[in-house]
Amino acid sequence: MHIGGAGLAKGCLNRPELTAEKFIPNPFSTEPNSYLYKTGDLARYLPDGNIECLGRIDDQVKIRGYRIELGEIEATLSKHPEVKQAVVTAREDIPNQKRLVAYLVPGSEADTENVAKQTEQWEKIWDEAYIQPENEEDGSFHIGGWNDSYTGKDLDPEQVREWVEYTVERILSLQPKRLLEIGCGTGLLLFRMAPQCQRYYATDLSGEAIRYLEGKIGNSELASSVVLRQKPADGLGEIVNEPFDTAISNSVIQFFPSIEYLVQVIETAVQLVKPGGQIFLGDILSLPLLEMFHTSVQLYQASASLSIAELRQRINSRLAREQRLIIAPEFFMALKGHFPKISHVEIQLKRGYSQNELTRFRYDVVLHIGKKVSTLTTSPVFLNWEENPPPNPPL
Repeated sequence: MHIGGAGLAKGCLNRPELTAEKFIPNPFSTEPNSYLYKTGDLARYLPDGNIECLGRIDDQVKIRGYRIELGEIEATLSKHPEVKQAVVTAREDIPNQKRLVAYLVPGSEADTENVAKQTEQWEKIWDEAYIQPENEEDGSFHIGGWNDSYTGKDLDPEQVREWVEYTVERILSLQPKRLLEIGCGTGLLLFRMAPQCQRYYATDLSGEAIRYLEGKIGNSELASSVVLRQKPADGLGEIVNEPFDTAISNSVIQFFPSIEYLVQVIETAVQLVKPGGQIFLGDILSLPLLEMFHTSVQLYQASASLSIAELRQRINSRLAREQRLIIAPEFFMALKGHFPKISHVEIQLKRGYSQNELTRFRYDVVLHIGKKVSTLTTSPVFLNWEENPPPNPPL
């Protein structure tokens, strides 16, 4: 909604940049120097000619007649030395009584203790998720803990199976022989790849997961080549007599307590993988797609009567409460400069026919260790997707 006319102000006092943004030339007027003001409100005409205001389309809110910029409050709160992050939103827990609420993430010297507490918390959560289910039909396909963000129910087993098979195919294309898996869970990858490896060293934070795998492997053929250890991801430094050509960590990074923790794990993996090998980091949640992901979930869960302002508030609330480690692909490209042993980095889209959160908002990374990078010797081929689409391409 825009407003104009004789009563319109000339601009924002001492704010030329804001004036240029909010006051725009009036395309409906022939008078010189005629402007419209962008209110930031979303509105529509009703059949009877009245205008209905549907809410805000920016971060400004209106409380008891006052227009408030949430970003300015967040910036002020973030200046406090004990505040790491701040998010401010308008809530209406009691009808017609809107109020401002701030969510703060503390930042202090106790961060190390917080990492330990968070790791312990995840261990308890996964121990509960990995308890062996009753009437289990396929011991190599225990998917406890895999929940659908849209419905809150278990993910479709067939979609998870498709996700597993594409991941296995991608890792096996690296031709691993001596493999280290960091965060093996209940063996979704192990049972499918260990038969193809000479040595498979699997670790997990959860003792319940390790006991589950020990029970399933027992005295089978895998017992001679598979080593199972209960270890946190940052506790692999003691593995010094195991030369690996491949290290993998799939669908685990999002549960790491911090980016510093991840860098420490990668540093250890770089030391353990011999030159010519690779580190596969799979199922990483994409930071550039995080807002799109939460928008997608909230749109699915929203009722038809939900206003745009309320929808935006729900999305911002979910973004503020996000506890998983979400990473932009550029971070892994920057690792090459941090660890000289990394010769080159591959960023790969998830493959699969199913449209779900596992394929739409995540990606894989391969860090190549000490490999010679071949140069392009042939000219690239450009294909027009619309003119020559491949038959049933996987997404």
